[in-house]
Amino acid sequence: MRFKIEKKDFNAAFTTLMKLAGHSTVRVVEAALKKNVLRLSATDAKNTLRLDVLCESEDEGTLLLDGPRFWPVLKELPDGPVTVTVGDVAVNVDWDRGNCQFPVSVYDEFPPLPKIGASPDTPIRTLILDRGVIDDVVAGVIPATADENDFQPILGCVYFDIEGQNVTVVGTDAQMLLTREASVRGLDDEKFSFLVPKSAIAALALAMPADADTVTIHCDGKILSCSGEGFRLVSLCVDKAYPAYRTVMTAGGGGRLTVDRKELISAVRRVAALTSARDEKDTVSLSLTGGIGATAEVQAQNLAAFSSVKEILSAPEP
Repeated sequence: MRFKIEKKDFNAAFTTLMKLAGHSTVRVVEAALKKNVLRLSATDAKNTLRLDVLCESEDEGTLLLDGPRFWPVLKELPDGPVTVTVGDVAVNVDWDRGNCQFPVSVYDEFPPLPKIGASPDTPIRTLILDRGVIDDVVAGVIPATADENDFQPILGCVYFDIEGQNVTVVGTDAQMLLTREASVRGLDDEKFSFLVPKSAIAALALAMPADADTVTIHCDGKILSCSGEGFRLVSLCVDKAYPAYRTVMTAGGGGRLTVDRKELISAVRRVAALTSARDEKDTVSLSLTGGIGATAEVQAQNLAAFSSVKEILSAPEP
């Protein structure tokens, strides 16, 4: 088995895979070669990511690489083509001014990809999301989630609540709740939902090419499959009931005030500087006053230091 590939493309794909699986107990990266396409796969046990990279070869075969050992060498190679040759006991990597060898992986095989739709009684739903929705979830929902190893695993997940052509994406750590709403395509007027680890969405954002406009998602309630040109991500859904998030969301109406975003962030930072991260009683509160000249008051107190601070924000001039 032999192939020639650009170091830049090889390293870019390997870097993305190692961000997913760098700390996984499954250290191996599968490299499946079929003519001029090298398919690289890695997993962290919850998510499996596959990336296709163009190469030059007439061979077919499968190679297992020790990711944490191979990647540090790969990323330090000079730009340009590299040739990989697989022998019985070693993997040889050659470039214009040198070469290196790695032992063939001791792993027998790569973990099988979870199969979506394994049960005939489970319908597979298909929807299409714009790239902007995924980016918005990473920036605007994931920050509200807890660590995936938290004692309540669902708080380390992202919840997709879909009804017809609309989706509400939710993240919470039981103290903060963030939601994003967007449109979806490919569905009739049906309602369903799924819950996935936040690492799945982070991996999807990394895997999508910069020029990708959409991602196609298939879900049977147990397995989530996200795909586009040159990539596929398969994740295990979390089979747990999600908190009734709508019951804590305020309805539109009297308790609403529009303020300058940068001013609000600056005010919260100034006020929060007084609080102590070690004392759960030290909190930042936000209160609104309605009517003419409506304002928002950001306030905090440090009980141990007998101190308090507040800042008042007004709506920007029309």
